[in-house]
Amino acid sequence: MNLLKLHLENFKRYTSFDIEFGEGLIGIIGKNGSGKSTLFEAILFALYGEAKKRGSKDLLRNASASEKDAVLVELEFEFEGTAYRVVREFRGKTLSANAKLYKNEELTTSGAKEVTTAIIKLTKMSKEAFLHTLFASQKELTSLSTLKNEDRKKMIRRLLGLEKIDFVENELIEKSRELKRDIAASAEFLLGEEELKSKTALIKETTAIKQAFEKEVKTKSTELETTKKQELHVRQELEV
Repeated sequence: MNLLKLHLENFKRYTSFDIEFGEGLIGIIGKNGSGKSTLFEAILFALYGEAKKRGSKDLLRNASASEKDAVLVELEFEFEGTAYRVVREFRGKTLSANAKLYKNEELTTSGAKEVTTAIIKLTKMSKEAFLHTLFASQKELTSLSTLKNEDRKKMIRRLLGLEKIDFVENELIEKSRELKRDIAASAEFLLGEEELKSKTALIKETTAIKQAFEKEVKTKSTELETTKKQELHVRQELEV
């Protein structure tokens, strides 16, 4: 996934904000409390409709915004060569949620839950997977310098998304073990090598007998047809 543009309106500390992501490695630098983490939370919110930590929706609305002002997050991104645009917003006093997903500027999905489902289906990544592979807080990065070697390795693997590979590998190993157990349990019902050869020979012999019988039936049928024709010819001569 390549992020392209992010637009915010009344989202937390931002009344109105736009940012474009260029190609290559991008760094977002600023003082503490300047809103760096808010940008990452806005991306998370655009994709999954939730902030990093669940809480009151009122916390997402800018303090200076009125109840009539919508809280809006719009994210443009590219996935596998296709352009997408997701728009999420809260409106009204009760902050009713709504969302839309566009593919190449064509509306494909509407509704907050529906868009979240579509995003997960598209990226094959849930919110939890996103948090554990692509999203790292400043505190987590800072703690790398104080962690022990083993804990640091685990943290780096998590930040790089390698834990997901470990999970898939463990799942494959467990399924392989289950398959071996199933094969061992079914071994007594399987034919041995000699029995298999015997059955194969019997099948071939039976097949040959069947083919010979079918050939004989075909020959007899042909003879019967010939006899019927001769009978018809004799009757015609008798009538004459």
